[in-house]
Amino acid sequence: MISQRSIGATHPKVRLNPKGRKPVKESLPHTSPTTHHHISAETRNKVDIADLLDENEEDPALEVIFQLISICFLLLICALQAFVPQLIDHLLARLLGMDQAGVEHEFTDEERMSLTIDNHCLY
Repeated sequence: MISQRSIGATHPKVRLNPKGRKPVKESLPHTSPTTHHHISAETRNKVDIADLLDENEEDPALEVIFQLISICFLLLICALQAFVPQLIDHLLARLLGMDQAGVEHEFTDEERMSLTIDNHCLY
């Protein structure tokens, strides 16, 4: 739940709903300014994340977040591209009886293509 914190207030806080709808009152008790966050147990008043992002697309903070997400996504892709061949090499070595402790085998792309992982799942 996203709300503005008014220091020292004990009255319900008012949060503006997206798309210009009527303000929604939330009964949140006083929160100390030193408290890191305050999360309401209320679930009726929700904020659609896609709407929030759409309405604040010009916010520079969101631009930074999107750049970080893009970087993390690229790093994940790079990690997966390195991981998958290593996983296949590991599995092939075990399937072919070449599993010696501490010995890693590197197979060719053609050899790797001989292993099929159904539906991209391990069981």
